[in-house]
Amino acid sequence: MPRRHLIRRETAGSILLASLLLLVLVVPIAVGGDRSESVLRTALGFTAIACVGLLSNVRWALFAMVALALVHEALHLPEPPLITALQSQVVVALQLALIAGFVVRHLMRVRQATADTVASAVSGYLLLAMLWATFYSIAELASPGSFLVHDVSVSQHPMGHSTFFYFSLVTISTLGFGDIVPATPRAGLLTALESVVGQFYIAILVARIVALQVVARRDASPAD
Repeated sequence: MPRRHLIRRETAGSILLASLLLLVLVVPIAVGGDRSESVLRTALGFTAIACVGLLSNVRWALFAMVALALVHEALHLPEPPLITALQSQVVVALQLALIAGFVVRHLMRVRQATADTVASAVSGYLLLAMLWATFYSIAELASPGSFLVHDVSVSQHPMGHSTFFYFSLVTISTLGFGDIVPATPRAGLLTALESVVGQFYIAILVARIVALQVVARRDASPAD
């Protein structure tokens, strides 16, 4: 008897992309509110659930993500919380890395290029940007002054660490506006690594999707 998936794999990529876009839209709205971190953690949890469709029937991964999210939320409940900002960002980075890893795994296993495949590829790209934004936040928390916004430390900027997602998108797409810059060698290396990973991701995934389209058209064409 074939295994049943919690989310139909034919639409899982689209669901994940919609979830990520909602998460991105929540960021500017939630920043500054008393419950902003809680809202973002909850949104990330829903994003992980949407990713279940891409995980096939890997139940241990689902249980791991649910357990990670519950423990993370529980550590924030007491006043003061039992987890520091740095530790919290490390847990978020682990969650994003798990989701991104399974999305890439899914993309490398698909045998047909569809609209949902493209949605999955875009989701993976956004997840990488979110993951690196968390890395930047970790670097700034561990060593304040690692990143500067118009010559002011990110920690002292009015928007604070919320600027890192914008910076990550600019970096992974190699736009490089220069309004946010790494101020230490480690931060510079981390920034350069995101640019390299982003370019390799696009090159490999686009090449794979194009190859799948070519094979599909060749198989569909009438034999001579």
